[in-house]
This record gives sequence, structure tokens and C-alpha cells, in this order.
Amino acid sequence: GEGEGEGGRPPAQPYQGIRATAGRQTVNVSAMACEMRACGRWRGGAFMLAARGVPPPMRLHRVVVRASPPVVDVESAMGLVQRQGYKVLDVRPEKAYDDQHITKPARSSINAPFMSCDGSGPNASFLANVAASFGNNKAARFIVMCADGGVVSDAAVAALLEGGFTGALKMEAGYAGWGEVWTPSGKR
Repeated sequence: GEGEGEGGRPPAQPYQGIRATAGRQTVNVSAMACEMRACGRWRGGAFMLAARGVPPPMRLHRVVVRASPPVVDVESAMGLVQRQGYKVLDVRPEKAYDDQHITKPARSSINAPFMSCDGSGPNASFLANVAASFGNNKAARFIVMCADGGVVSDAAVAALLEGGFTGALKMEAGYAGWGEVWTPSGKR
């Protein structure tokens, strides 16, 4: 996710995508063979780079480097919830959450559906719902969980990071993975 590197360097995480912006135009630089070098400092998720090989007529103003979101496995997620006070942000639909969700430790699970009720796209009030759930604390620490740890949680974490939430982690395998190891009450 967007994080702070030490000494003005980006965090040591694999890069998911590198995009160059020039005015209102954006190109996917990671898909091009181009040479890049740092020419600035890491600030708020953006690392200024100079790139050679970006095709004309693009005049490169800046390149934004986004690291992939931090991912935790089910075992690590339980440890973070029990010992470090992380909450679980369950982004599944309300019905799935109401049918079954993590219940222990008490009040450790919060539901904020990422997809709209009709499934047509992202829920327009997702970020506002998350902010309200965490008292507008954008540094709140939580683990994002969808049904299977796939594209919904990826998109939710990306939206959260873009929205300034710095403590979001993605749990691999989602609620299905949790259910293979733990009961909703946290027992094996």
C-alpha cells in the first residue's frame, strides 16, 4: 500500500503498477520497456521518477509508483486481532455478513460492503461508511476481508489507500480461508 519508506525511499514491496501522468493523460509505464531513475523523494505514496523510453508525444511530468497492498495470512490475521487490536473490515454484502461473521473477540468485526447492493459496481458510500466506523481515524489498523480474498478485497484496499487510510491490510483467502482454520468465534 502507500506507505512511508525510510530515508525518502519507497517501501520495499513489489510494485503492482507504475503509471506516468502528463497533464490529464495517463499511461501504464510498467508495461513499457523504459529506464527509470529516482529524481525525488517518497512522499505520500508517490515517488518522483524520470523515465526514458516513454513514447512521444507524452512528456513525462511525474510517475506515481504504488506498492501492492500488504497481505496477511489467516493465522497472522488472528494474531493481529487478538494481540494488537486490529479490527476486521468485512467488505462482503450485508446479507453474507448477517448470515455469518467473526464474532470473537467481541466487536472486532465491522461490515462495510464494498460493492453496491445491486452488484453493479463499487458502493459510492464505502469510504464514508469506513470513516464513520473508525471515527474518521485514517490511521486505524484493520484487516480487509471479502468472501475469498480476491478482487473485491484488492479493490477495497486500493480504494482505502487512495482515500488516505494507512492501516489497511488484506487478508488472503478471505472469509472462506478464515472458515477453514477458525470458527466465527475464533476457535479451531
